[in-house]
Amino acid sequence: MSSEPNRSGQRRKDYVAYIAVGLFVLVMILELLLVTWLPRKMITEKFWERDEAQQELVGLMDKLRRNMRGGAIHCQNSWQEGEVDLALSCLDEIAKYLRDNQDNMDRAQIRRVYKLLRWFEIRYNKWAEKRFCVSVETIDIEPLLRKSLEKYHEKLGDKGKSDGGD
Repeated sequence: MSSEPNRSGQRRKDYVAYIAVGLFVLVMILELLLVTWLPRKMITEKFWERDEAQQELVGLMDKLRRNMRGGAIHCQNSWQEGEVDLALSCLDEIAKYLRDNQDNMDRAQIRRVYKLLRWFEIRYNKWAEKRFCVSVETIDIEPLLRKSLEKYHEKLGDKGKSDGGD
């Protein structure tokens, strides 16, 4: 009977050893997966993030150019038309730049161009509300002329009195 309890204790040690070895192997496999899979996952996410940013950039560019060309902005004079045409010309130049350099742009460049396009979008929304940067001011010159003529007549009157009194 003395050998019987010894075997059950040995079996328990064998199970604990097998569980420890199994957990050790599992942890090693998980660490290897983490070391190999995580960098790949991050690279692909960064790649897609850049790709999505480029798509959003091009979409905003196309939307702005289409809206400005489509006559959505109603200008009241040639000054306002010139302001819109100047912005559209700038957008056309940015579109050419994007077409030539889109594949070589890094995220910082994409961000800068996107900020610039957002500025154009803000300006476009103000134009839609009839708020332009360039405005034509009219000067009512009649009061100024009247005042100048009065001063002129006063001087002529004073001169006439001084000439007639001598």
